[in-house]
Amino acid sequence: MPLRPFLRSFCAVLIVSLLNLGMLQTASAAAIDTQTAVALEDRAAVTARIDERLAREDVRQAMQSLGVDPDQARERVAALTDAEVLQLDGKLAQLPAAGDGGWFILFIVMAVLIFLFASGKLNYR
Repeated sequence: MPLRPFLRSFCAVLIVSLLNLGMLQTASAAAIDTQTAVALEDRAAVTARIDERLAREDVRQAMQSLGVDPDQARERVAALTDAEVLQLDGKLAQLPAAGDGGWFILFIVMAVLIFLFASGKLNYR
């Protein structure tokens, strides 16, 4: 009779194992075509360029001054479709890299005016 508890335990383990046999997860893998692979690489490159621009300190400060959380902006970029990512990259590429140069022109004009006043060629009346 000592074999009976072992058989009960063995049967219980066997029943549980057989019940779980139908719950196996299967994974499928398929080859992708070249166009899909290139599109995925292009999206990754464009997204990396956008993330690089969003990571700049002046851009982060500008977003925060407008009330936009920079981390949330990066999450939204990741959720964009391929066409939207390309459109956003195109718009960002058109923007000036370091401002519009207005400060530099103002500096030149002020330097010329100061030089003209200092040399006496221009009088203030």
